[in-house]
Amino acid sequence: ATARYLAADALGGRLAGTPEERCAGDYIAQRFAALGLQPAGINGTYFQEFSVASVTNPHAPSGTSRNVIAVLEGTDPQLRNEYVIVGAHYDHLGMGQFGSTAVDKRPAIHNGADDNASGVAVMLDVAQRLAQARPARSVLFMAFSAEESGLIGSAFFANNPTIQLARARAMLNLDMVGRLGNGPLI
Repeated sequence: ATARYLAADALGGRLAGTPEERCAGDYIAQRFAALGLQPAGINGTYFQEFSVASVTNPHAPSGTSRNVIAVLEGTDPQLRNEYVIVGAHYDHLGMGQFGSTAVDKRPAIHNGADDNASGVAVMLDVAQRLAQARPARSVLFMAFSAEESGLIGSAFFANNPTIQLARARAMLNLDMVGRLGNGPLI
């Protein structure tokens, strides 16, 4: 259901900084809340807002975007202060203004079912499963935005973390998990 919703034409390809991408972020935050995950963004919210403009990518749209961040507190009194991070980016190419590999270069919705509605769907599935059997360590779930514009959202988080990064023990990044074919999971 998550991949279908995020890849729907109504979300117009989820280009970072657009109302459609903001709608996708709201959806993820609502799912986090429904699973009982606590907000881990700014000011008690699920969101960490940042500027999308990028000097490294002149094609990046202007305006703002948001990372969506939640935490599932671990059960062990000592280990709950450590984090395993599970992340996936939720933006995509919008109408294919840049980054598109389509032969026809006319603007068209780039739905991004594999890149990366699939990763977000897996991340939310992991969150649901772990919420039912909480692990010893805390798990930070992050849906990054502006990945397609030059890793802007993840870089912003790394430079402005909402947790103490020294307490992070591992990170699993889920990107394009829907098209493995006969290839290995990497």
